[in-house]
Order: sequence, then structure tokens, then C-alpha cells
Amino acid sequence: MKLVFHEVTEAPERDAVARLRYRIHVAELGKRPLEADHDREMLIDRHDADSVLLAAFDGDTPVGTVRLTPGTAIPNGSAWWRFYQFDAFSQYDDRARSVTSRLMVLPELRGTLVAAQLLAMAYQRGRELGTIFNFMHCAPGLVAVHEQMGFRRYTNGADDPDVGYRIPMVLIADDRTYLSSQRSPFAGLSLKYPADPGNALWFMQRFGARCGLSTARTLGVARFMELIAECSAQALTGLNGDELTIILESAVLHHFEPGFRVLKRGDRGGDLFLILSGQVTVGQNVSSARQPIASIGPGDCFGDYAYLGGGTCNADITALSEVMAISLSRESFEKLQRKHPALAFRLVLNLAVAASHRFEVTTSQELAA
Repeated sequence: MKLVFHEVTEAPERDAVARLRYRIHVAELGKRPLEADHDREMLIDRHDADSVLLAAFDGDTPVGTVRLTPGTAIPNGSAWWRFYQFDAFSQYDDRARSVTSRLMVLPELRGTLVAAQLLAMAYQRGRELGTIFNFMHCAPGLVAVHEQMGFRRYTNGADDPDVGYRIPMVLIADDRTYLSSQRSPFAGLSLKYPADPGNALWFMQRFGARCGLSTARTLGVARFMELIAECSAQALTGLNGDELTIILESAVLHHFEPGFRVLKRGDRGGDLFLILSGQVTVGQNVSSARQPIASIGPGDCFGDYAYLGGGTCNADITALSEVMAISLSRESFEKLQRKHPALAFRLVLNLAVAASHRFEVTTSQELAA
């Protein structure tokens, strides 16, 4: 297969890319975006007209795509403006910002360089347009991958109505030192464009501790093992240091503000969340007039049904207080099953025991209410 990468401008190719998006986002992943045209099986949204659309083609057939939207095309007060908190970057004009989105690759080409090549093209087009801060969001399980590319967290996760809980991240496109330290694929490309060290300095001063690394791959598994030990996570009971290292190698650290809905009923799984501190409610959102079913706290977990079965979340999970938690991705569990089946079986047993305990707790709380 000889792939050709280029910007998509002609209507027939744009329609083909819209069908590829629908095939992956709707048919494969089960998402139901409002903009989807289910009759024509195409996914086009309001940002397409003002964005740079890039794709990889096998002949006339697109097999991967990504979109770059300049900040000049994102209205003040729009959903993206709020989601990415552009007001915090108001010191810079719109031209300095851009958003990367709709990165999709056919299943048979995932794990190849297709996605990386598309992102490299998006990086270069962004720099040509004046991008300093490039934003994108990802599922918790992909934070480590994005951190290794050079993206950084700068705020808490947020709810995207289209796909659920996601982590906003930003790439400081001209921070050559940081890109090199992370061995980012953009490090070499950054040498082709002007750089101002003051942009990275401003970012660090503006966001401080919020822009730290947050995954086991970048912070180190040892730090995550310390956090687990402090809360006595039931899901990991009885596992030795080597086994914990294997399980936690893809873990991601999260902080949730009170009232934030981490998962909503019907969300497709699945990340497993282990609560390190604070409490979450299980059931109705805390802002609802109806009372939540129960609350759980440090050492407990949620999202396990979708994590193990790949199905949907069966209840709303909302932070009752400030919550610190770590997540383990569904993909990491599938990898564990392939490489360490005995360990995966022990984890399943632990989760079953934890679920039984949680059921007892929530049932007793419900009856006492």
C-alpha cells in the first residue's frame, strides 16, 4: 500500500473524508454527534468550512485524516473557546491559537506511522499560519501518548458533549527545548520556524503547577505506587511490586472539581478510575433534583463494568468534593490480557470483589436514605 498525504480541498475528496469520519466515529465507536448525516453516512460539522483538512489516501480512498482549525475561525464565546479556556490565553491574538481535531485512522493502520505523519503535517501548517499554541483533547488513556508528543495539560478535564470526558491539552509549538526533552516528533520540525523562549516562560508562569506531567510513563510508576499505597485501592490488593508496575505503566492522574460529572450513564467505556482522595456520587448528577444513589471514596473504583466489558457506563459518576484519581485505559487491559493473562485474571477477581463491596455500600446507603 502506497499512501499519499495531502491537503483536501476538492468537494469529492472532502465528501470521502466525511464518510471515513462517519465510518470510524459513528459506525465503529458508536458516537452520535448532532452534526452527523445518517442518511448519507457523512460526518461534517460547523468547523470544516474554515479549517485545513488533511488526509492520507490509498488511491482515491482516504484511510486517515486530521483537521486544523485556525484561532481566527473560532468565535469568542463558542463551545471550543469555553472548552479550551481561550480567555486564559487572551494575551495572545487569535492567530497564535489553533485546534487540532478529528484525528482518525482506519483500524488496520493504527499503530503505524499514518497518524504521526498526519499530525506532522498539521504541525507544519499550523506554524505557517502563525500558531504558537495548538490545542487538542484526548481520552484519558491517550494522555501519555500526547505528553510524549509534547502536549501538556494546563487545566482539569472537561465534558465534551460529543464524546464525553476528555483532557484538554496544548502544544507550545516553538518550545524547542521542551519538545527535545520529550523526544517529540515535532522537535526536528520546530527548527524550521522562528522560536521565542518567552512563550514557554509565559505559559509556565500563567499555569504553574497545572502544567505538570500526569502519567506513569512521564512521572514514573513509583510515584503512582506511592499514591495507591496511601489509599489502599481494593482493585490492586495482593499484587506485588512487579505486577503493579505492569498494570500502572499506562496510568493517568486526574483532579476533579466538586460537581464535575466524570462519567454519565450511557457513556461508552472504558477507563477504570481508582479514587485516591475525595468522594464521588453514584447515580444522579449532584445538580439534579433527585438524590444520588450513594457515594464512594478513597480506595474504591468506578467505570469497571465498561472497562472489563467494553460496554457503556451504567450510572452517573459525579465529584462530591475535590477528587484525585488515577485511570487505567481499556486498551491497557486488553494488552494485559494478551501479555500477562494470569495477572489480568487476578485483576478481574479483585475488581469483582471491589464491585461486590461497592454494591453492599451503595445498597446500605440507599436503604438508609
